[in-house]
Amino acid sequence: MLVGTLLWKIKPGWRQQRLYRLESDGMTIWYESKAKKARSKQIFSVLHIESIREGRQSEGLRRNGRRFPESCCFSISFMGRKGNLDLAASTEQEARSWVQGLRKLMERALAMSQTEKLVQYPFEKTW
Repeated sequence: MLVGTLLWKIKPGWRQQRLYRLESDGMTIWYESKAKKARSKQIFSVLHIESIREGRQSEGLRRNGRRFPESCCFSISFMGRKGNLDLAASTEQEARSWVQGLRKLMERALAMSQTEKLVQYPFEKTW
């Protein structure tokens, strides 16, 4: 995860390959969209992830992810009103590595006290 992986982001009507990588803080996922001219770089926090679902368990992947083997697909659900992030890896092993890695990071975040979260991630909105 620290090295980064090219994953397909899947949305209705399109799919786009993006580089996803775990930042050195161990709680932030960075991704880069190569489609935009500015090559925008965006992040999201593991603290905001509600669940990880393997396969085509989201509506988006059931409708738009048929091009990819089910074993390569997974969805990240976020807390609040933010929609799912539907992704597909090139291989089953890559998908499994991301799913297991994100789940371990979520467990670690849950084990942290509110004070620990604020000390380690002072600019992060905690839930």
